[in-house]
Amino acid sequence: MKKQQWKIDRGQPLPYGVTTGDGWVNLSVTAGGVPLLEIRDSSGKELLSVDMASYACTGDVYAVRIEGAWPVCWQYRLQVDGRYAADPWQTGRSGKCASEETFCEVRRCAFDWEGDCPPKIPYEELYIYKLHIKGFTNHASSRVSHKGQITGVTEKLAYIKDLGMNAIELMPVYAFDPVVKDRATQKVRNNYWGYGEGRFKMIHPEYGTLEDLQKLVKQAHRLGMEIYLEVLFPDHMSDLEKLDILRYWVLNGHVDGFHLSQSTSPVNMLLQDPILANVRVMCEGFSSPMTVSMKEERTGVYHNGYLETARRFLRGDRDSCCGWMWQMLQKRGQGGTIQYLTNNNGFTLMDLVSYNDRHNEANGEDNRDGTADNLSYNCGIEGPSRKRAVLTLRMRQLKNAWILNLFHQGTPLVYAGDEFANSQSGNNNAWCQDNEMSWLNWQLLKSKSWLYDFAKKVIALRKSELIFHPARPYKMADVDGLGYPDFSFHGKQPWFVEEGQEKNCVGCMYTGKDGEGSLKAYYIAYNMSDRMEQFHLPNLLNGMAWSVLIDTSDEEMTQKTEGEEGWLLESHSIVIFKAVQLEKTDEETKEG
Repeated sequence: MKKQQWKIDRGQPLPYGVTTGDGWVNLSVTAGGVPLLEIRDSSGKELLSVDMASYACTGDVYAVRIEGAWPVCWQYRLQVDGRYAADPWQTGRSGKCASEETFCEVRRCAFDWEGDCPPKIPYEELYIYKLHIKGFTNHASSRVSHKGQITGVTEKLAYIKDLGMNAIELMPVYAFDPVVKDRATQKVRNNYWGYGEGRFKMIHPEYGTLEDLQKLVKQAHRLGMEIYLEVLFPDHMSDLEKLDILRYWVLNGHVDGFHLSQSTSPVNMLLQDPILANVRVMCEGFSSPMTVSMKEERTGVYHNGYLETARRFLRGDRDSCCGWMWQMLQKRGQGGTIQYLTNNNGFTLMDLVSYNDRHNEANGEDNRDGTADNLSYNCGIEGPSRKRAVLTLRMRQLKNAWILNLFHQGTPLVYAGDEFANSQSGNNNAWCQDNEMSWLNWQLLKSKSWLYDFAKKVIALRKSELIFHPARPYKMADVDGLGYPDFSFHGKQPWFVEEGQEKNCVGCMYTGKDGEGSLKAYYIAYNMSDRMEQFHLPNLLNGMAWSVLIDTSDEEMTQKTEGEEGWLLESHSIVIFKAVQLEKTDEETKEG
């Protein structure tokens, strides 16, 4: 094809990167100099070369609009001062190599969304499942056709939904350098997690393509699930560049939100952008007050406050109730508060009850990386054990952890694999472990089926009862005229919360109206001490009694009854009670 067959004009500076239309292409670049643009077809045949010196738009932006008979697939690359330069806005690559000499690939195709509609789930009904694209299905036991790829996640959507989750947070899916070099030691290591510099408009080549992400989002929406992207922007990136990237993923990927990790992003600007108007924006905090146009109901805050206090409480620390009681009631008005016990940057749930100390020797930093304060308890032995007493306590603590991770006023986040006790052998900073240490071992789903079944059960319980996840914060008052507050704290004695250093027992009562306007009540008794404790529960209305629904210390779920001294709870155990109607005696039936 000859150059004169193309019509070349100055293009539009925004959006950055490649924009295609019917017979035209707009390419806007910020290459740090005057770029030379090389374009070829998919077979490698040169189509044209453009010196962009004549197409400066404004500032450091060069943009060119080229009209002609564009093929379905074509490639381009940039040169600046005789050296190949990366295009930070590229959306495709002709190979998996990270070299800047690699051509960027553009494939002209319109994805058929078939009337795709996002679920728009409110925060109080949201259950977030966080995963790593490769680690989720790369293990041989995953039994998916596309291991370690976006399509592999799509194959597992039904599993995630069946667990009870309705939202998925994906760790970085954009293209990143798969290896990094330590400046001090010159050691080269895997960049498994993907944080750091990247091509923020391009899918990581190892994970698949933009179309794969589109199919994932489309299928998730059909199942009533949302998809969020975790993004960590570098400090040097401008606010407008960040906005442009987020717009790209919303317009092209239909994603439902973003977790702006360790964000230096201009959150207020993002919240006021009309293109992002219905998209969740979640980060570690919002420094400025919300305005009406920002729609507070789309914002969510991630923080470690609940993680720290809940772990101390789970461990049985003295007087650990106070901090946990405060954190479990946190709720940001109409916005979301994302609460969790585990995340990728720390112990998995299994390791939380199996290790006191980090074991990051494989990371090559002499076990100095990762937090040294894990707030964990190994239940008596560091690491794997065959001792029955240790295994029994770990089983109980895992169940306790699941209840703590769900029963609070925030939005629960679950780290993938915690539902079947996935372990990283005590590594709490597996950022460079692209191996079986970080890949989920799906064989555990069978061997630890008891934990999966328990997790599924407590998720279903929380979802089924609005009193566990109300749209507004608890009033801690008798708002329904039932004779009980909507939520109340108790100690081992009802209506009285003990004080002192030994305080690690607490009860939580939830009340509301059932479909007939009568009292509905649940009571969760927490005994995080290392000894058995007697709990007396609040008296109920005539004709009602407390019945045990879940007991984390009772594997067989034998019927527990109230004794003269109240309810006896095992050490390190949680019991969930439900108020039930007593069956009437024959005499009461006759009198009625």
